[in-house]
Amino acid sequence: MTDTRVIIIDGQECSFTHSQETVATILEAAGTTTDKSILISNDGVKHDDPNELIDIVPGHTFSTDDCGDKTETDSGPTTFTVNGEVCTTTESSITVETIFRIAGPGAALDLNDLDHYFLEDVTTGVKYENLDDRVSISDGDNFIAIHVGSTPVA
Repeated sequence: MTDTRVIIIDGQECSFTHSQETVATILEAAGTTTDKSILISNDGVKHDDPNELIDIVPGHTFSTDDCGDKTETDSGPTTFTVNGEVCTTTESSITVETIFRIAGPGAALDLNDLDHYFLEDVTTGVKYENLDDRVSISDGDNFIAIHVGSTPVA
């Protein structure tokens, strides 16, 4: 049985079967494309990277806006590191889970075991322990992901 997740985009219900979808897929479900529109979270965060993964949380609402706003606010990608892995985003605030998924196996992260990691900002020492915590991202930020679960023995 497939778990269907419903989010609201521009007042219309859109159903998805995965816990995350790309911005391009979400915009397509809303009847538009990334060359015509950007996706905006209900908290005002603009998602204009077609490959960015968005958490599909039932009941969350989004709107779309034409690309005219996209070029006015696009300041280019922000570069940060996780466990030395260079990563980029166009967002100024993303969830810990999204950071982990962007960094992926290149940062020695097991994407099937993300609940057993926490994220630490190397510069400030701030620790983020929940996957849903939002992190403000600035160019040059340096993070480490620390595994706190059990380690299998061979």
